[in-house]
Amino acid sequence: MLNMETIEPKSHSWWWDSHISNENFEWLSKNRQGADQRVKDIKQLLNLIVDGSSSEINPEVYYQKKPELIAHVEEFYCMHQLLAKRYDDLIGELRNNTASLLQTQHKGISDSGSYQVSPLLTPDQKLGLHKSEPAIESELYVSSGGGSSDISLKGGYETSSSSSDSDSESFESLLNKNSFPLVKDDSKGQRQKLLETGKEENVWVAKQEKADETLEVGGDRDPEKLLKSITEYNEELREAKEKVQSSEEEIVRLKSELQKNEPGIVLMGDLMAQPESAQCDIQMKGADLDVERRMVLELQKQVSALKNQVLDSNGIIKTLQKELEITREKHKGAEEPDLSNKKIDCAHQLQDQLESAQKVVSLLEAKLVSEESIVLQLKGQIKRYVVDVSDRDTEIRELKAAFCDAQQNFSLEKSQLQSDIASLSEQQNLLWTSIEEWKLRCKSLENETSRFEAEKKETKSLHEAEQMSWQCDIERLKTEVNERSEQKEVLCKKLDMLKLEYNMLMAEKDGVSAMANTLSAELCCRNDQIREMGHQLSQMHLQHEANKAVLGTIEGARERTNALYLRAEELEKEVDKQRVEISERTEEKREAIRQLCFSLEHYRSRYRELCQAYNELKRYAGLGL
Repeated sequence: MLNMETIEPKSHSWWWDSHISNENFEWLSKNRQGADQRVKDIKQLLNLIVDGSSSEINPEVYYQKKPELIAHVEEFYCMHQLLAKRYDDLIGELRNNTASLLQTQHKGISDSGSYQVSPLLTPDQKLGLHKSEPAIESELYVSSGGGSSDISLKGGYETSSSSSDSDSESFESLLNKNSFPLVKDDSKGQRQKLLETGKEENVWVAKQEKADETLEVGGDRDPEKLLKSITEYNEELREAKEKVQSSEEEIVRLKSELQKNEPGIVLMGDLMAQPESAQCDIQMKGADLDVERRMVLELQKQVSALKNQVLDSNGIIKTLQKELEITREKHKGAEEPDLSNKKIDCAHQLQDQLESAQKVVSLLEAKLVSEESIVLQLKGQIKRYVVDVSDRDTEIRELKAAFCDAQQNFSLEKSQLQSDIASLSEQQNLLWTSIEEWKLRCKSLENETSRFEAEKKETKSLHEAEQMSWQCDIERLKTEVNERSEQKEVLCKKLDMLKLEYNMLMAEKDGVSAMANTLSAELCCRNDQIREMGHQLSQMHLQHEANKAVLGTIEGARERTNALYLRAEELEKEVDKQRVEISERTEEKREAIRQLCFSLEHYRSRYRELCQAYNELKRYAGLGL
């Protein structure tokens, strides 16, 4: 009996054979090894830059290793984009291939689903059918595999994400058209999460409406309160945007789950193709049976004709033998030699005819034996074909039952997914409407703030002198800012010198603080002296002219103390300013390393997702083969 697996159609295996080859595996393994090596190099550089014990940045190593670190990050980003582009190309080609296969298989099932027996095929028609199958496969290969697989680095991650979104939307439309079972384990938990997020959004919208009412009632509040409310609204708007983004991520995750269930679609395509192939095999077997039955009938006719010929030849041989005996008996006693010679010639002719007839009879008997053996073989083949057809009928019934069960399960899961997607879309629309409302409110608040600013400008017009001085200070500060921005690179290179200067300034600060302490002590003494002198001045008011020299010394001491106070304040300001600059530089370096670590973690997570997706595609390819 023929095995059904040997004749099972595998029209989708050629796609995997064309894409999952040794070259693709070598390319992926090289990219993975390169990405792992880049990650290790980046980790080593970060360990060199950041001291593990004190978690501080070493500026010398940082400036030395900064170009190398940037180069590694750029190479890792390029590898990430290569993998993302390759993944998008593979998914797009697989989606196009499955769509074309599902459409053809769906048409075949709808045509063969009426349980009608098609007319039997002749051997010529079967030969044409076998010839047309590779042509169809070649057309499918050209239509699906003709897409360009070249990878460019200019697209970026945004193009890959947009293409994946468009592909997911086309895949959803394909799922709406075709009903196939999808495997989904955590649909109940996801729906529960979605309901909880919807309740939270409703509560949040109610709170915002109450806040709007209170805002409308208290319209004559202070500008500071309005600014606080604006900041609060901005925070709430940011939270709303984050929630919208989380809901969009949830939708994208559901779409990715739909994409992960593509192997179920391929399996259903196989199940749909099996009844059609079995029906074709039954038709081919029926045609073979008809041809062999005709051959058996023809052989039986030939056997009967040969039997008749054998009987006729036997009769002819018997008549010839009788005639030969009669001629021999008649011409035994003949006297004339001419007549005897003629009779002998006739006897020889009859003998030759008898021998030729015997040879024909032997040939006909051998042919009869061979034809009977062929008839027996054909009868055995007919019995085997009948048993094979019955087995195929049972397999077709089992496949149809499994297909009905899978279709029912898919319809249930499809309805659940559609309800989830509808609820998510409604929540997204609500969030977008709330965001638009908040934008309008922010615009109104901005108008109010502009009005308050106009009032402030009117009040500030009374203090023009102070504004001029402030404007001068602002211009001076702007020039200083420009100078600082120009000197930024120079300051970055002189970070070590600043540390040394910082230590020196700390020492100077200690000296200045000691000097300030001494000056404060002197100032206290001078204040005591001033009090005593003031007391003496009140007593010696009458002797004013005589004490002019004493008053001059007092004024000089007071001026010196004021100068010392001003010098101490200037030194403290310079020390604080340098401390702030140093802390800002260190904070900038830490922030840069922190952002670099975040980007590295992001790229690593994306790389792991791509590896998982490729492993799943590889596993599905093994299952399909």
